[in-house]
Amino acid sequence: MHNEVQEILDLIRSQAQNDSLEAVAQKLLKAQQVLAFEVDREGATEDCWVMLDALEAYIANKLNGFIYAPADGFYDAALQPLYKFVAEG
Repeated sequence: MHNEVQEILDLIRSQAQNDSLEAVAQKLLKAQQVLAFEVDREGATEDCWVMLDALEAYIANKLNGFIYAPADGFYDAALQPLYKFVAEG
């Protein structure tokens, strides 16, 4: 778990700091468990994404957690953005 948390904290530190991002970092530092799902982005169907959203929301709700979507941002258990990454370029 430590490696995953440290990787995400490093990513957070690379972003322009604001209150929303600081709140995400504080929640992450309090994390007791990390669940990771690996998805084939190219091969995943729309039904797969819908199922994944529902599963992530369910787990985040039951475990009082949040969702990290690499290259996208952080979301609460209702799939509402806590922080969205700014596109580079």
